[in-house]
Amino acid sequence: MTVITSCLVCQAAELERLMLVTEEGVAPQEFEHNFSYANTLLLVCQQCGSGILQKYSHDPSGNVEDDGWDMYWWYVLDLTDMQTIRQLLETCPTPQDPTCNCALHHLLRTSENVDGSIKHMTTPTSHADFARLTLAQDGDNSTLQLVHRDNII
Repeated sequence: MTVITSCLVCQAAELERLMLVTEEGVAPQEFEHNFSYANTLLLVCQQCGSGILQKYSHDPSGNVEDDGWDMYWWYVLDLTDMQTIRQLLETCPTPQDPTCNCALHHLLRTSENVDGSIKHMTTPTSHADFARLTLAQDGDNSTLQLVHRDNII
């Protein structure tokens, strides 16, 4: 699994991994990897402050000619939402533990319904398609929601 190396918004090569949100299966260690694996990472651009939610799936049962075994999806969060997320991150005891039950891990895990909103890519690239997410609050509950599909870049 590769992590995108430059910001999808400003193309700066200054991304920092903030969190491992989810992780399932056995991480690929070699080319002929025969186990399924998926994870979700939260990254932040140190230059523009945008957040990037990267979803990755390795599925060796898929057709390599059609989709490949590795699939990536990217979602961008704006500065305002990232300020809220950074505040929640301060209360997370273990940001790199996908089994953490803090409020932020819970928020990002329960917002998993954004899959399928954009076409997947088979390798990370700074010019990849992405969708924008926004942090929606309903009383004490927060969720990530897709901004209108028209805003997919």
